Amino acid sequence: MEHDTINQMFEEVATHLAGNWSWKPNPADWAPGGELHEYPSGIVLYVHNAQARNNVFSIRPQAPKDDRGQVPYVASKDLPSINISHDKSPYKIARDIERRLIPLWAPIYTQALEAIARSNEYHDTSVSVATELANIARVKAPPRGERGRISFYDSPFPIFAEKTSSAEVHGDEVTIELKLAPEDAITLLKYLTNQ
Repeated sequence: MEHDTINQMFEEVATHLAGNWSWKPNPADWAPGGELHEYPSGIVLYVHNAQARNNVFSIRPQAPKDDRGQVPYVASKDLPSINISHDKSPYKIARDIERRLIPLWAPIYTQALEAIARSNEYHDTSVSVATELANIARVKAPPRGERGRISFYDSPFPIFAEKTSSAEVHGDEVTIELKLAPEDAITLLKYLTNQ
């Protein structure tokens, strides 16, 4: 089936799906197909014209990603998919999507969004604490989207003279690695233990 025919068909399919759906076709130099998008939920369904299986559309969801582009485990397993004949009308294709695919995908999608919210909160906390530590040590904070790891390499403070010291923040825990001369280690431990 040609690009134009598929695009016309799925533009109409989008109008028959419950909710606010739109059709985004693949670029002309790609394989015929595209994506159905639902707003505001953010659900995206890939539509592929399955060449190996004549006269069949393959439709599957796109797994959502967190702020760093990672797919949560719950959505990284085998995603549900359906095959639908080219012979069906746009109305019947929409009904098949709602009856056969959305009920399988919706609970996984909800769990994935919850996992993403937790992951983003964990990451934001890590980056916030790492940024505060970086400011105290007067070094560069980790860029947004990266883990909460900082190097004390460029710190002006003598305690970091070995240049291999670092800190890594994991949510509510911080691991600080300090390469110290023996006398500095003794001084630091005495200070930390009020001795």
